[in-house]
Amino acid sequence: MKQTYISDILNGSLPGQLTRVMGWVKARRDHGTTVFLDVVDSTGMIQIVALRGMVSEDQFDACRRVTIESSIQIDGTVVEMTSGGRQGLEVRASDVKIINLATLHVSPKVRDDLDIFDE
Repeated sequence: MKQTYISDILNGSLPGQLTRVMGWVKARRDHGTTVFLDVVDSTGMIQIVALRGMVSEDQFDACRRVTIESSIQIDGTVVEMTSGGRQGLEVRASDVKIINLATLHVSPKVRDDLDIFDE
């Protein structure tokens, strides 16, 4: 299957079609039997919905443990959002593959011993 850019999905020309999205995870929300992933590519961001039972148990567990900024590939169907009061399109996952799991992001230590106003 060929990759589809997120902007092509969001323009509304693909509802009901099977598609492949590749990008990195911006956010993850775990609601028990449903995991929501905000996935970004160079053209935009889309919500991916992984439902327990719609993907294999291993893939569902991968969605639950994927870290922010991990690279991911999702095959799924483009559908209208049906929950959360949001409007637009999302992808219902049927196959999930983590390309690369991001390591823990470590912010630089704040240096409070510097005073830029000292002369």
